[in-house]
Amino acid sequence: MTPAALRKYFTENGTAHKYNWDRPVPRHPLKVIRDWPTAKEALQNSCFTADYPANANLVFSGDNGYLQMMNETSTANAEIAFIREQFAGHNDARKHADYIFLQTINLIKTKSYNLVDNGKRSVDIVRDVLINLPTRFVADLVLGLPLKTEDHPIGTLFEHELSEKLRDIYNFIFLQNDPTTHVARRESVKETVDYLTHVTAHHWSSILSLLKFDFGILAEKTLQIVSSGHNRSHDWLRRLKLKAGGRSDRQLLNDAVSLAVLLGAEYSQLLVHCLDTFLPPNDYSAKKDGKNDAKPLFEQVAEAARQSTTDTAGRNKLLGQDYVVDTLLIPALRPILSLKALSRVQGNSGRLK
Repeated sequence: MTPAALRKYFTENGTAHKYNWDRPVPRHPLKVIRDWPTAKEALQNSCFTADYPANANLVFSGDNGYLQMMNETSTANAEIAFIREQFAGHNDARKHADYIFLQTINLIKTKSYNLVDNGKRSVDIVRDVLINLPTRFVADLVLGLPLKTEDHPIGTLFEHELSEKLRDIYNFIFLQNDPTTHVARRESVKETVDYLTHVTAHHWSSILSLLKFDFGILAEKTLQIVSSGHNRSHDWLRRLKLKAGGRSDRQLLNDAVSLAVLLGAEYSQLLVHCLDTFLPPNDYSAKKDGKNDAKPLFEQVAEAARQSTTDTAGRNKLLGQDYVVDTLLIPALRPILSLKALSRVQGNSGRLK
């Protein structure tokens, strides 16, 4: 089928607008960078920009929000300062740290199991704790999204569902997409972004008694659950709205979902990286006589975080290095590193990469 015939067919089916029908533009020859002067020249070139904002614009409504302005340095820096002040300021860091510490202990307790009747319990720290912890943090403290858990069986999404959806958004924006699945993935990711945006918008309606956003797809069940007291996120969402400083509602919504996406994907990666740094080849007890024990835990975690390669979207820049280490990492790693017989499984599965 020729492009013209294919376009006609899609037009008749009402889906032609989802595709780009322009012919591909020939790429310029690749320029190999071999020295600092050439690298400096490339970095100063206004054409040298990341494609993250363009990808974000495909799934976020409007043209504002942190992920959509990352190429605009001064504007992005202002948005970073704004998000950090509203989410990580106002003494909320201590509350966040307490939440993470208690949730880590809770996950270890509820996800552990006993294989034989010897009194010892086992738990997969990466799969059951480090992956689920950021998801709970985002759901409870960022978006106020009710999850389906043992304590809250009437939620709207399971932990693994929200984790996968946040990672899908992250991968679509920051990783190179397969052209053959681009349209389908874009539609799926956009639907998820819209859903998370609608939940946040409803919180504003209930917090500030504003006129409800007419998005049309928010299920009545979700509205009832969100309104029933799932309000750990209310303080920061209230500040986000009241301190808007001329920002549109759409921009504020995009900022909130941007923060959720970055934390949902990069926080778990960073936790796994730090734990991998702490664990020796066999078991944690072997490290008790090591030289790193002389360093405070903060310094060890800060060094592990510095060496991490998962900071694609400027995680440390967005919330600040001190917040990341003090609030996100140490409260989660402290109860894990205190476990007895903490060890890797044998073989490649024990490599936490």
